[in-house]
Amino acid sequence: MLRSWIERAQRRFAPAESAGFVVGSDYVGFAHLAATDGKRQVRALSETKLDARLFSGAPSAHAAAALAEALQKFSAGVTRRYLPVHVSLPDAAVNWATFELDQMPKTRAAQLDLVRFRFGRQGVNGPRVFACQPLQRDGDKHLLFGMASDEAWQSVVDEAFAQAGIVVWSVSANVCRQFNCFHDRLAQADGSLVTLAEDAWALWLWDSQGRPRYARSRWRAGPDDHADIALEVERSILAYVHGPKERTVSQVFTVAGDETAAMADALDARMRAPCVRLSLEDAGVKPVQSAASAVLSLAAALER
Repeated sequence: MLRSWIERAQRRFAPAESAGFVVGSDYVGFAHLAATDGKRQVRALSETKLDARLFSGAPSAHAAAALAEALQKFSAGVTRRYLPVHVSLPDAAVNWATFELDQMPKTRAAQLDLVRFRFGRQGVNGPRVFACQPLQRDGDKHLLFGMASDEAWQSVVDEAFAQAGIVVWSVSANVCRQFNCFHDRLAQADGSLVTLAEDAWALWLWDSQGRPRYARSRWRAGPDDHADIALEVERSILAYVHGPKERTVSQVFTVAGDETAAMADALDARMRAPCVRLSLEDAGVKPVQSAASAVLSLAAALER
């Protein structure tokens, strides 16, 4: 099917509005977008802090109540409506991997069982919520992309949105949203993407076909940790390109909202070539205000 036909169909049936939430370790961000003359306009962009910490230890009733209360503040414009709502979780609260297989399980249930087993071999144990997606084959190898998140905290998030009367279309991690947001630009060649939120950072590596091949994430040590993150990124990229298979990273990209310049400078000090700085303007959206989580919630709202 021709891409131009697909694009026309997508524009014709694309929803006129969409919303994105980011649930952080101690904050919730919200973005509401509307299409006007073929362009996305920001209708609402805000953030609220929580008086409890999420995704740390076992969930508590206090943390669940704090999240539910915060979501109530944003529910007026998104409840009881046919509105795509996409939710992003902190990158450090999610595990990813692309598994190379000799054979691809035929059913989704079998694929999820395999993802569960392979994550277990990597030490990702305990109750988890798993998701997976088959990717384009790489030679004689089948590729299966998998994600895992803590089941208890996932339940807290699901129940909080349900209490707020918000029907969620998808739940993913920030770095996945950012890669999708800038996909057409990033996937032209192999590369890497460094994303920052105020509480976590992530590194995403893909091959020349745009297939994710490696990802890692960590909670942040503090607001001035850009040099430490750049060092970890450099080590990870070197290990990736000098691994058992010949791989390359043609370009390093970064998107970090107000911290993009600081993160890019730290990466430039360690990389062979300057990294590319991405902003929401590159995705066709201009924030009307500078909520700290704007780059996160807007990327979620732009999910297709």
